[in-house]
Amino acid sequence: MIGLLLLLALGSFLLNSYAMNVLGMSSLKRHAAVVKLQEEKADTIDVLVIGDSESYTSISPLQIWRNTGCTVFVGGQSGQTMNETLTMLETGLHNQKPKVVLMETNVLFRSGKDLDQLQDLVAARTASVLPIFQYHNLWKNVIIKPRIEPVHMNNKGFEIRTAIRPYQGTADYMQGDAKETSIFWLNGRVFDRIAELCRENGIRLVLYSADCGASRR
Repeated sequence: MIGLLLLLALGSFLLNSYAMNVLGMSSLKRHAAVVKLQEEKADTIDVLVIGDSESYTSISPLQIWRNTGCTVFVGGQSGQTMNETLTMLETGLHNQKPKVVLMETNVLFRSGKDLDQLQDLVAARTASVLPIFQYHNLWKNVIIKPRIEPVHMNNKGFEIRTAIRPYQGTADYMQGDAKETSIFWLNGRVFDRIAELCRENGIRLVLYSADCGASRR
């Protein structure tokens, strides 16, 4: 058992180093944001944004920097789960001291079967300790040595999407109602941990809801 743990720890170290120093971001796919966050110089991020695609389609770090002088890093991922949101925050706290964490609320309402959510939580917690489980497919790249294509990351900029068009209809297109939607219990537990980490580190946690139709129209 000790030998297996040592092997997993060594593999985690090597794959994590390989991901950060050798691979192009395109090879890392949805994990690219985590690696880019680890690569940032210590204590250079004022605001960390977390959440799913609603986060990186609603926040423009460059514009905020121009207007306020605050540095922003968007750690959003497409379809990000609450467990991945927590992992992104923990990763940022390794070498950053953000003053504000912006969390887009759509991720709070992402739910599924209890067993699937528990498996996702266990997988995320295990991968945060042993990255070999997060980058387990990268061994193929060591052997095959794929061609590394350059890719533009938008964690500190903003992706221009020419397909997006502003809404030009009437102002009453959204109608309120009295319905209430509860947050999945496991998401609530993970959120409590996120809030606790922010309190412990003197970070102001701000929840915001982006226009969910803005990124799709």
